[in-house]
Amino acid sequence: MNSAVDDILICSPNWLGDSIMCMPAIQAYKKYHPTCCVRLLVKPHLQALWKMHSDIESVILLGDGLGGMRQAVRAIKGYGTRVAFIFPNSFRSACVPLLARVEDRIGRPGHRPSKMLTRVIPPCSRESHQASEYLQIVGLNEHEVLLPELNLGANVGEDDISLSKGERVVGIMPGAAYGASKRWPADRFIAVGRALTSDHGCRALVLGNRSETKLCETVATGIGPQAISMGGKTSLPQLAGLLHRCNLVICNDSGGMHLAATVRTPVVAVFGITDPTKTGPIGGNHRLIFRKDVSHSRELSRNSKHAMSVLSSIKGEEVGRAAMEILEGQAGS
Repeated sequence: MNSAVDDILICSPNWLGDSIMCMPAIQAYKKYHPTCCVRLLVKPHLQALWKMHSDIESVILLGDGLGGMRQAVRAIKGYGTRVAFIFPNSFRSACVPLLARVEDRIGRPGHRPSKMLTRVIPPCSRESHQASEYLQIVGLNEHEVLLPELNLGANVGEDDISLSKGERVVGIMPGAAYGASKRWPADRFIAVGRALTSDHGCRALVLGNRSETKLCETVATGIGPQAISMGGKTSLPQLAGLLHRCNLVICNDSGGMHLAATVRTPVVAVFGITDPTKTGPIGGNHRLIFRKDVSHSRELSRNSKHAMSVLSSIKGEEVGRAAMEILEGQAGS
């Protein structure tokens, strides 16, 4: 384990799901070094996420282009930070602390010269979860993976979208920021949503970011009058609040999946060729649907025909059964 310092910099991943999977490492480091000040270098679109995390003292924004880098370098120099844990494998993520003259720069080999780092951490075993990789970078590779923690505060709740108190709500997230290679077909989401709303009296909230607005509207329309499309209508904190209100969430392997799990809502997540043992949701009571006879891969193109074919082979009945198991378990508790 690393010796404690007064001030550390975490260079955060750029994807929502990866950001949530690195939270256990930050929480564990803070647990062992409670007086340490943790500062986070992050892209602007993820600022709101980290504002909900109590272990982050301050957020340093990494904007686009050279101007964004210069501003971040100035901010880091102003804090006098001596240690940086660099979670992404990109050149730019290591360049900023290097230019800011951070003495100790720790990360994995990646798409950059190794001399940009002062300590190179070897890769984890293929069997370990991605959260364990971040724990290893901060020197806590033997530590348990803690559940990510977010402070929701007074985010949007059931009163804001006319939900009845006690009404069973199923969140449906048909999108995935990475693209079609991670998206179960929309008609399957519609079929499962129809069954849960018409046969089991649930309300469906179809959720997604602004780029997924049309997809969410298509799925909500397909499900019928018991579905509400909220695609593109929420901030990240509001999305977290709505996911917390849901009894369960049906989704792809996506950042939304990790956000739902983080607010302690059980998920039924459909995986294609990505590996659920590496990037599955942290915590229990989730159902992961995937083909056991298919080889998993971390190298995935955005429009992989093979990945889309594997996703298409997963039937709605299997996802629907998993959803009902969760709902019935809640009814019996």
